[in-house]
Amino acid sequence: MAATRHVLVVDDDEGVREILECVLHDAGYRVTSAASGPSMCDLLESADPVDLVVLEPHMRGEDYVFLTDELTRRQMPLVLVSGSPMMLDRAARRRFPVVVKPFKAADLTDAITEALDRAVPRRA
Repeated sequence: MAATRHVLVVDDDEGVREILECVLHDAGYRVTSAASGPSMCDLLESADPVDLVVLEPHMRGEDYVFLTDELTRRQMPLVLVSGSPMMLDRAARRRFPVVVKPFKAADLTDAITEALDRAVPRRA
């Protein structure tokens, strides 16, 4: 159930973060956001467990491979949100779920539901 799920939104564009937060809040998710990879890692280390990360992989000054590898290492469910053809190609090659910008709210929430359904249960 969405109301019990905590989603971390990671995007360096404040306006996009706000839109993603609103869409996810409206869908019943609890949402936290981060503007950078280091902030994402800090939040993942906090005592407040995250169920899934929505990540814009094309952030200035960030290493897409490092970020996605870090999430994979943590067995963290992940949905990428991007409009960059290069990023879409990279995500497809690594078999990450992707929501293509611009998107409808249902596209995002459907991708999150699918990713959470496929997720390997993690230890608390």
